[in-house]
Amino acid sequence: MPSKTIDVTNGDGTTRSIVIPDRSRYAGVKTIDRNAPPLDKTSTHVQVTIAGHADISGVYNGSASPHSTWFQEGGDGQIAAYDQSPANQGNYSEWLIVDSSDGDPYASFTGTFAQDRPWEASNTGIATFSPVPETITVDRTAPVVTSDKAGASRPLLSKVVGGAAVAYSLRDLNDRNGNNKVVRAMRLTDRYEKDFLAKELSNGTLTSFGNEKTKYFDTTGATGSTISYGPYSSTRQGGISISINPTGGFNGNESIAFTGKGNSSAFSKNFMWWNTLHQDRVGVGSHNRLVTVEAYVKRTSGSSTDFISFRQYASSGNKIAINNLVQDEWTFVTGTLTTNSNSNLSHIQIGGEEGTDFELSNVKYFVTKNDVRVATWYDQSGNNNHATQSSISNQATIVYEGAYLGALSLDGTDHYDLTTSINHKSNFFVGSADLVAPTASSQEANALIGHNTASPQSYVFISPSNVGGMNAYAISLDGNNADNALLKVDGTTISTSGTNVGTNGTTIVSNQEHLLTIVYNSGDPATNADVIFSFNSDYEFRGLAKEFIIYSSDETANVPAIEANINNQYSIYS
Repeated sequence: MPSKTIDVTNGDGTTRSIVIPDRSRYAGVKTIDRNAPPLDKTSTHVQVTIAGHADISGVYNGSASPHSTWFQEGGDGQIAAYDQSPANQGNYSEWLIVDSSDGDPYASFTGTFAQDRPWEASNTGIATFSPVPETITVDRTAPVVTSDKAGASRPLLSKVVGGAAVAYSLRDLNDRNGNNKVVRAMRLTDRYEKDFLAKELSNGTLTSFGNEKTKYFDTTGATGSTISYGPYSSTRQGGISISINPTGGFNGNESIAFTGKGNSSAFSKNFMWWNTLHQDRVGVGSHNRLVTVEAYVKRTSGSSTDFISFRQYASSGNKIAINNLVQDEWTFVTGTLTTNSNSNLSHIQIGGEEGTDFELSNVKYFVTKNDVRVATWYDQSGNNNHATQSSISNQATIVYEGAYLGALSLDGTDHYDLTTSINHKSNFFVGSADLVAPTASSQEANALIGHNTASPQSYVFISPSNVGGMNAYAISLDGNNADNALLKVDGTTISTSGTNVGTNGTTIVSNQEHLLTIVYNSGDPATNADVIFSFNSDYEFRGLAKEFIIYSSDETANVPAIEANINNQYSIYS
């Protein structure tokens, strides 16, 4: 507003003038640019100018780890540390700059292993490094959230009512800033696990983790990426011993020499990189995704027309073939293959021209639009009763094809074991009850909580009325009837008694988010539930889950407050 002058009457009857300054310059959204701190060993963003190559000049992102690879934002530039002399590892290093789209430039500059960030190298060649300027945005127009009462910000659920036996959620129930860990996520491609804070699920940190370009070597057998290479046949590289380091590559120095065995698709003619294209490695039902292969190769004999290739086993079409290699020089190569659901065709064959000698190093593959699963759903009640699942095939998906789902996606085989069995009286579940029509009576129910064994019985589930139907809720506690069990859907009471709570006339809407409230408010609590989203293998939940809270006490009186808080968070119903 503009400045203005007002007259104020003093206590003695006199007046004085007060000027109210113009504060409009402070309103609205402002952006402020400031210089970033100097580059150091903790820097993860750097401005790089490549002389003569504006297309790969720009901001590069890497990690604070020594000798990490740096990738250009929105471009094809890469800067990677490479030990040119494996035998002298630790004494000499070479930094490589490459445009991965066309190989121009392919340049290097020198340093030592003590200079483990590219800007620390003694000679940076055509590259100039500088800090990335920071932009700060200040929004003075943002309103206060007033979803619960006028003038008050939305309360944390823990402030509405405490005492939950377990509380699982993808939001932070105890900190508005989301600074508590909520899940331990597992990257499917290399099985690497990492804890994530609530704020990191939606700000891109989780999806970035899923789509990192990660090197894959492991020795876990059929589900891993094991190199098969040795004296299997006289036509292969018999007698050569290869030590596979799960995190380091070939023999620790990440370099191996081999002699090409021709262009035959026969198993005995090449060596194999097992199951790198298989859905067990990159996501169930995810065949035909692109897998990018990166490697450094060197030809040490033969001619420039001799090839080295990476291809799907027994396939001539799904292949990356490279020639025109300069003898005795390392060349960065890259290309794409497609995933395959057929376990017999999911291996990558690595081969070369008959009789030509090659070296191979720093092999990586990564999947565009990757999957991430949840190994642990952390209990936010303070009781540390975490929901865990060690079997990858039974873990829910949280990132699918590179996109954060905003929920745990359970496919009817996924479930989680509780750290400690609990008695339960009240359950509040938020999710999308996507009830796929069952094909057998054993698939009728979508269980929320129960036992891994059928006895003693204590379970709560959403159930179609019969095979092919999707229209009744049901509940059973302690193996007895569920008298005085309050059941509400989206804030509406469905039933307050009966072994099977609900009727065939109560329709469950598929592919729609619901808030399900169950309060067992009579007698002793239901006993010894030890698994969520399952009641033995016959009844496992199918759908999306965002939040699941269980109480051991009767919370009938607190239901309105808890439901209001959850609904304000997720806007499930009006």
